[in-house]
Amino acid sequence: GIARMLLGSVAEVVVRHATCDVLTIPLQTAATTAPIAKRILVATDFSDAAKVAVQVAAAMAAQFGAELHMLHVVQNEHLTPAVGGLVFSHDFDVEQIMREKLEELKKELSAKGVVSHVVAAELPALAIADYVDGHDIDLVLVGTHGRTGAKRLLIGSVAERVVRHAHCPVWVVRVPPAG
Repeated sequence: GIARMLLGSVAEVVVRHATCDVLTIPLQTAATTAPIAKRILVATDFSDAAKVAVQVAAAMAAQFGAELHMLHVVQNEHLTPAVGGLVFSHDFDVEQIMREKLEELKKELSAKGVVSHVVAAELPALAIADYVDGHDIDLVLVGTHGRTGAKRLLIGSVAERVVRHAHCPVWVVRVPPAG
């Protein structure tokens, strides 16, 4: 209700205010989650926060021998913001452009067996949660911009919404402060 909208769950408040990475584990999966993830998903919007999450996810996948999935969600809007503040109209094939960016990112990682997907959806967090359910993902990593106050209310927090909707553990990666 309104209280949850204004305050959020305890986990979401911790994600919002913590100065470190946060791992959340949904109660319904706590007893059944395998200690080592076999399929790891990292959601990316190509921001600095997402780039850090991708690096952490790639290192974890390599250490555990896990399959790494990278996902980018293109929001269904008349204008779609993209990397570097550019705005594409739907005259361009935004999904194809984002697929190419994911391929570039895969090459930078030098990781083998990385699965990448671009999906179009109105709400990125729900698309991420749907991907988790549809691909039997064990762990999600998502970067956070660390927005609070008015910016959070206006823009929202994909990381907090993923924590709310994903049916598996979610590791929220925070970008270390500069310096």
